[in-house]
Amino acid sequence: MEPEDVTFELEKVYKKIGVIFKQAKAIAIYPEGTQTTSKPFVLIEYTGRDFPGKKENVEYDYLINATGPKLNFEATPGLGPDKNSLSVCSASHAKQAAQELKKTIENMKKGKNAVFLVGTGHGQATCQGAAFEYAFI
Repeated sequence: MEPEDVTFELEKVYKKIGVIFKQAKAIAIYPEGTQTTSKPFVLIEYTGRDFPGKKENVEYDYLINATGPKLNFEATPGLGPDKNSLSVCSASHAKQAAQELKKTIENMKKGKNAVFLVGTGHGQATCQGAAFEYAFI
């Protein structure tokens, strides 16, 4: 499958269930509020196309901080899609890994042996979950 076959705009999904969606990154979390407000809030910076770079305080009753990966291939020498390994931690990486897997399967059909190693790099590479999911699938 191509990335466009399995990705979609989140805002439309959340709107249907009454959730206000803000495409942004969390800069700081203030669970106790500050001197000027006792309510908990998150300082966000918009990353979407509508308000790029704009910052806003967003008060919350309940917070889910869905961070996603912060890839750090450099923490393990030789690791990374442009070096000696493949990754499934982003759509472009997964597409590259799928292409390489297809090539390997074709070679195996021709009688060539192949060894698959699924693993993870340094503990601060922050995408270990994908490696475990991939191995179990």
